[in-house]
Amino acid sequence: MPEEIVGHRTQRDVLSRLFHQGKLPSTILLAGPGGIGKSLAAKELARSLVCEHSGSQSQSGSRSEYGGCTTSATCHGCRVFDASNHPDVHWVSVADKELASVESCRELLFSLHLAPLSAKVRVVVFDQAERLTLAVANTLLKILEEPPANTYFILVASNASRLPPTLLSRCQIWFFDVLTVAQIKEILSRQDTLSSEEINALALIADGALEDLDQIRAHIGEWQRLCSAIDEIIGGSRAQAALLASELSKSKDSLPTALKLIRIHARQRLLQYAHEGASRREVSSRLSVFVTNLMSAEYFLFERNLAPVSVLSVIFDALAGQSYAAFTSVTNSATVLSRIAAS
Repeated sequence: MPEEIVGHRTQRDVLSRLFHQGKLPSTILLAGPGGIGKSLAAKELARSLVCEHSGSQSQSGSRSEYGGCTTSATCHGCRVFDASNHPDVHWVSVADKELASVESCRELLFSLHLAPLSAKVRVVVFDQAERLTLAVANTLLKILEEPPANTYFILVASNASRLPPTLLSRCQIWFFDVLTVAQIKEILSRQDTLSSEEINALALIADGALEDLDQIRAHIGEWQRLCSAIDEIIGGSRAQAALLASELSKSKDSLPTALKLIRIHARQRLLQYAHEGASRREVSSRLSVFVTNLMSAEYFLFERNLAPVSVLSVIFDALAGQSYAAFTSVTNSATVLSRIAAS
């Protein structure tokens, strides 16, 4: 049985309709953030293509579901696909340098000129396609210009902008959105090892994606501590602003994760206060500028290598509202950070 996919119903419904109508393009790019289920959607499409019953009418007159058979017991195509052993499905994990080497890819693409061994079609999936080397991308581009008959290419990418424009022009691009908090909770609830409290916390920290779940889980304690500190700063605590800036500055290795967690919490508070109307307008404005400053701070910290305590002190102090007059617009706040960069 294939793994059940949560979310992306609109994209999958359209792919299903195109599949049943026989109008699937030969090259498809599934694009979107990592950890949201694009690879599962690629497997669902590939399984549909090699299923012996997909698109056919059953004895009762109903057509089989998109994604292949609900059970692989009577379908050789689904059975060998589920065993990751289908001779006409080639899954290339581009992160594996050996599988995605120029020699391996050239050999694979050359073999596509032969007839399928088992199914009526062949399917080639490049997972993490944005990591393709230029040489492999150019080799793939040549075959996409005149694709072999009955062959489908599925590219999966978390950062499609890294693919060569010439390769993108050969793909029909399908964009996948991040998951909702409810959808992430649904996925996490399938794991018996997680408590309801952990599920609720992880659903917020995940920020719409479940890439590196174990790493995310390891930050639950830090998440709670940072949320408490940021809420104190929002309430006007300059002491907490200085303390947090000093604390985070001590470890530059963990700083990117900490800033990500702070940004997630700040966005959630911003949405909460925005819905509370005029009574929270000033705080909402400060939070809006703060989120923008966080993104600018990452450039100054990790590209310009400025002292973390200097940059963080400025943006945390502004969030506390004590120097808010100088931060009443995004332009002014960015100017202050620029002055730090020039000093």
